[in-house]
Amino acid sequence: MDVPVKDKYTLTLTIISLFTTLSTTRHTYVTALTSSTNTSDAAIRLLRDVIDPFDKRVRPILNQSQPIRVEVTYNLVNLIEIDEINQRIAVNIWVNFSWWDEFRTWNPEDYDGNDAIHPSPSDIWRPMTTLTNSHGERDVFKDTDSPLTVYSTGATRWYAGGVYHFVCQMDPTYFPYDEQVCTAKLMASNRGSEIHFIPTVPYARAQDYVGHGEWELISSELKFILFPVSSDEKLAFINLKFEFKRLPLYYIINVLVPTMSLSFLSLLGFVVPKDSGERSSFAITVLLSLAVYMGSVSGQLPHNSDTFPIIGVYIFSLLCLSMLSVLIITCQLRYVGSPVSQDSNIQGSHQQTNNFPNVISVCPPHSEKLSHTAAIAEKFHGKKAKKNQLLGFINSNQIAPEFGSYNTKVSDNKGSKELGIDSDKNANESNGTANMSSFWKGRPSSSMSRSSRSESLSKRFKALFLDYDDAILMAIFSVVWVVFTLVFLVLISKHTEQ
Repeated sequence: MDVPVKDKYTLTLTIISLFTTLSTTRHTYVTALTSSTNTSDAAIRLLRDVIDPFDKRVRPILNQSQPIRVEVTYNLVNLIEIDEINQRIAVNIWVNFSWWDEFRTWNPEDYDGNDAIHPSPSDIWRPMTTLTNSHGERDVFKDTDSPLTVYSTGATRWYAGGVYHFVCQMDPTYFPYDEQVCTAKLMASNRGSEIHFIPTVPYARAQDYVGHGEWELISSELKFILFPVSSDEKLAFINLKFEFKRLPLYYIINVLVPTMSLSFLSLLGFVVPKDSGERSSFAITVLLSLAVYMGSVSGQLPHNSDTFPIIGVYIFSLLCLSMLSVLIITCQLRYVGSPVSQDSNIQGSHQQTNNFPNVISVCPPHSEKLSHTAAIAEKFHGKKAKKNQLLGFINSNQIAPEFGSYNTKVSDNKGSKELGIDSDKNANESNGTANMSSFWKGRPSSSMSRSSRSESLSKRFKALFLDYDDAILMAIFSVVWVVFTLVFLVLISKHTEQ
């Protein structure tokens, strides 16, 4: 079957267009591949032309008699720890070093537009520093993978980071309100006449600083110092000073307040009644509790004998005060005597006295009985002899101690008749005497009632108030406790105001 001429023409154009597209795509791919190969070759050539020819031990400055100027910026990341016992501090720091490398410059057009390279920090010269007051490794820049960039103009940026462990002289005098100032001293590997460090800012930046739970960053300071070691030689130092302030809330709640409370409880030993028998045991228990708590608190205090903290002296004073109170209470109970034993002796004497009641206090007065009997004798007889005989007879009668009354007995009826006293009347008189005896027996004496009332009031007064000696001792110990506490607080407040 024959194909029309028009269709043949269209097919031919389509095939030609396809071949043209394939050819263009191939040319573009080859061009890109060639360009990429040329760019990578340029980068390799750049590293070979810029890095290899120069010795990294030589300062990158054309005039070697002039010092190289290095700009330094310190960035504090976080505080790792402050060890008061070992007198050291650990901080995490990033340092930005910037300088001009006069050896390593090029024209970017000669290297396919490459205007920066990233060599290894160990391939070029760097402003090496060592930590002179280090508590561990002196070389803090061991990280060979830290970023380093060299630009075509010669500007070089090195971002070095590390953890600084260095010695710091602590002053825990005002613990837990103390402030510590620590300085990291870094010495350059070059002499002071060969390198000059220029801080971009006179402090360590803390934009990305992560806070610490115990310490607060107050301030920082960055200084460049030339330290003379001889008449013609100086060493270049970078002094990085930090000032940290301790956050005292944890120690106030867990150390200061419990210690003050326990020491104050020792003063309450004088309030415990003596007759309870628990005064000495209470005082000793408080002392042991304070001693045991002191053992746990001492582990949280700084172990430093050069400058002993004021809070340590304060707690030791409270412990001595508690020991003195225990000693005084023990001596008081031993030599003064316990009211329990005194009360038992008094009760025993009262019990013996009650077994033999006082006849005079229970019965009617003896003089009144005699006058009444004498009046009867004088009425019936009116003879003085009979009166005297009656008085002698009455005085010769014995008193029955078990009844506490006088028992006037007539020896016989004959004697009664001689006296002119009827037997019935004598019986009535005897009954009257017995009734009066029973009346006075049931009625307490006025002296006993007054003593019992005074004793009751005394007990009530003692229940409400302290004894005189206990009140004096508690007042003295309270004044001493208050003085110790006020001195401690005044010293701390003066420090915090500064």
